[in-house]
Amino acid sequence: MAASSDCDVHHLDVKTAILNAKMEEKMYNKLPEGTVKEEADTVGRLNQALYGTKHAGCFWGIKLDIELNSMGAGRLKV
Repeated sequence: MAASSDCDVHHLDVKTAILNAKMEEKMYNKLPEGTVKEEADTVGRLNQALYGTKHAGCFWGIKLDIELNSMGAGRLKV
């Protein structure tokens, strides 16, 4: 499709892309081993996505779309 439209194609692979997405929902996680004993039953709120969280890929896609739109890029209309 890009060749027939004489468009340039750019590719980007970011290994830690999902970790750059801000969490839109309130999500909590148990603190890891090694935390202070008094805080052992405490949970921490996630500000950014982690691998394995349910919506991590979706949040990254939303962030990428917003950033690309702010730079003037748009979706191809077929």
